[in-house]
Amino acid sequence: MPYTSHLPNKKFGLLRHDRDTRLQFAQNFRAMYRSLGMDLHGCVQFLNVSIWTVHNWESGKHDTPYAAFSFPAR
Repeated sequence: MPYTSHLPNKKFGLLRHDRDTRLQFAQNFRAMYRSLGMDLHGCVQFLNVSIWTVHNWESGKHDTPYAAFSFPAR
């Protein structure tokens, strides 16, 4: 069977490409940077990414990368 990235990942139980899962990660990301006292522009400056990148993460259009979730540890 050939490898395809859209097949469900039964090992971990989450589908990273599933829109509902991306929206859940987006809500967690937004709650995390707001709990740190940052607004959208502060998060953008801290991560050194464009505002559209964060917008895409928050809207669930793209996956929120692990590095964005681990930024408070920097």
